[in-house]
Amino acid sequence: MVLDKVLKMENALVVGFLYHKLSEAEKTGVKVRYKVDLKRECPVSEVQLIEVIGNMFDHAMAKFAETKFPEKKIYFKLQQKEENVTIKFAYISEILSMDKLTEMWNDAGKGAALYRLKQLAENDIGKILFRMKTVDGVNYLCIKVKLPCKIQAGKHIFRILKVDSL
Repeated sequence: MVLDKVLKMENALVVGFLYHKLSEAEKTGVKVRYKVDLKRECPVSEVQLIEVIGNMFDHAMAKFAETKFPEKKIYFKLQQKEENVTIKFAYISEILSMDKLTEMWNDAGKGAALYRLKQLAENDIGKILFRMKTVDGVNYLCIKVKLPCKIQAGKHIFRILKVDSL
């Protein structure tokens, strides 16, 4: 496992968490391609960042455990810009209709991780976008979470605006 970019991050809590999730995926045969561009002074709460990343990984790993795909892949990107931190996550999935995708966000049982992300959205913490995408004949569920930074009285405030499709 190549963790150069993760291990060079200065945020020790996020580094440790990402290392754990990437190691967990590797042990179960899931291939993860990732890119991390997080600055030292990250404007997002470490707890919120870890909760979002953890829920995305947990959802994908649960789906892989219940399906028999010949190949299990996750694409993960964590990027910080001036106005927000964006987490992009895509994993191999069966084709899902928009109704099925929407249903996943409402199921506290099978879709518990996505349901938790929806709860964050309802609590006004950021913005979630999702869609199905086919690349070279392989279907992916793509989820993008934007955690915008707003400054209020010297503190960072984060708001998820709503759950949308991409």
